Amino acid sequence: MNAKPRTLPPKPPADDPDRRAHQAQVRGAIVEGQDFALTYLLARVKDRAPYDNYTVPGGLAQFEFSLKGVLRLEMIEHPVYKGWRRLFGSNTKAREMSTWRSRVYVKAFAGLAGARAYVEADPLLAWSEAPFHWPEDLPQDDWYVLFQVQDVLPENGRYRWANAFGIFLRDHSALLELVASHDVLAPVIGEDV
Repeated sequence: MNAKPRTLPPKPPADDPDRRAHQAQVRGAIVEGQDFALTYLLARVKDRAPYDNYTVPGGLAQFEFSLKGVLRLEMIEHPVYKGWRRLFGSNTKAREMSTWRSRVYVKAFAGLAGARAYVEADPLLAWSEAPFHWPEDLPQDDWYVLFQVQDVLPENGRYRWANAFGIFLRDHSALLELVASHDVLAPVIGEDV
């Protein structure tokens, strides 16, 4: 065991002459050279017992807690999505997408009114040019899950976790079905260099 004490690197002083330049670079990266996107995906529970060894819990909090694990397991079983499951809330060691750091926030609701109230109160929706579109024929009393996908876009925006996950929910999940999708902050797609 190393007996040398571990210390954090010293913080730069507040009067660092490059501080303003660094802040300007960060602001420029966020506002001018945006390389992230924000998307809402709304899904509905389509089967409360989709597997022999999993039934949707009776309580909403327990269901919400189990969601990421169940969806990761669903993705493991699919040949296309088995490598993408790690991107569901964590970074990846995949060589071709090693800079991808997308994140997903998950919120479950006991009815459509709760999901609607949550989205309409979200200040991030003010960034969107169009309002969230809710399909007319959605059942009011079903359980819904809102995924807020924060995409970081490497490779000039070629990869979007929101797109891949939306297709998975629409076509391959036994537990959930995608019912609505909305880009809150649309990605800026660059040209190939």
